[in-house]
Amino acid sequence: MTEEQYKKSERIASTVMRSLAILGLVAVLALAAWLVVQGLRALPTTGGDPTSSGLGSVFSLFSNTPENYVTWTLDTQVLTASTQSNLRWEESGDAETETSFSYSCNRDVLLRVQTRSGTQDLPCEEMLVVSENSLTVVPISPNARFADITLRLTRADATDAVLVTIENPRASSEDNSGNGVDTTDEDTAMEQDDESDTTVSDEGDSPVNDVTHTTTPPQQPTTSTPETPTHQTPTPVRVTRTPADLMVAIKETGTYLEVQGINTLFPITPIPSDKPAGVTFTVQNRGELPSGAWAFIAHVPTEHDTTYRYTSPVQPSLAGNGVVEFTLGFDELPERGTGSIKIELVPTGGDAQTANNIDAVTVQFR
Repeated sequence: MTEEQYKKSERIASTVMRSLAILGLVAVLALAAWLVVQGLRALPTTGGDPTSSGLGSVFSLFSNTPENYVTWTLDTQVLTASTQSNLRWEESGDAETETSFSYSCNRDVLLRVQTRSGTQDLPCEEMLVVSENSLTVVPISPNARFADITLRLTRADATDAVLVTIENPRASSEDNSGNGVDTTDEDTAMEQDDESDTTVSDEGDSPVNDVTHTTTPPQQPTTSTPETPTHQTPTPVRVTRTPADLMVAIKETGTYLEVQGINTLFPITPIPSDKPAGVTFTVQNRGELPSGAWAFIAHVPTEHDTTYRYTSPVQPSLAGNGVVEFTLGFDELPERGTGSIKIELVPTGGDAQTANNIDAVTVQFR
């Protein structure tokens, strides 16, 4: 090989080495970028979006929120007989779930209802399927001044009942028993007695008849007037129900494991750091009116963020006195020490008490 050929081969080798070095550098940079992206995905975030990368820390959520509820929203508990009254209520749930109306039996009351097919007399305790959130009724009660019945609504396993009074102002308020007049027969005048007391005068032999008539004056007839019974007409009262009052209560914490395909919470303390943790809590509406839509925020301790913040999806309205239970699981726990789990409710409607919208507990890890 000549010197010129040797130099040419050296230049080619140098060019190849530089190309390989550049390609290697690009490959290393690409690998580093990929590792950074994967590392960022593994880190929890403080955002509340359940679709963000933080979902790896809050990995499961179970809810048994009631699908259906129904609640009366009457303006008054006094209905007038032979007069149309509009009954209204609120309901929520599956559109295919039927709502039924009925009323308790009272021999003095019959409800005449107006439906799309016309007017009909509805017997007591008979269920009537209604397609809207209101019903027009005409109470029939010709004989009783006042009569009480209970109106009921049924929607799946949800029910609501309210007591109403049917008032008929035209019904007789007189008490017919005991009517009458107590009378006393008149005493007739005493007839003149043929026999008389004869007094002989000292002054002569001819007798002088001295007759005295005593007449008893007749008694005036007396009439006993019966007392008319009085009935107090009830004042129409607006149906008042306590406003919605959401309250959260943490029931237990522990290790959250899958047993035969079912995620189960085991109340263990301290919680092993190499196992997922879980918390079970309840949300109750202590009022009588529906709560409206709401959500909750869970603050849970993780290895990278001791106050990881998770915001739940919007929850459906909770009926009066309704209760729902949640189980929340999370991983990437601190290796040791203590942490705090806090559940905070976020109601969208009116809430009578906000002091009971937060509950927190301290947990230990090992």
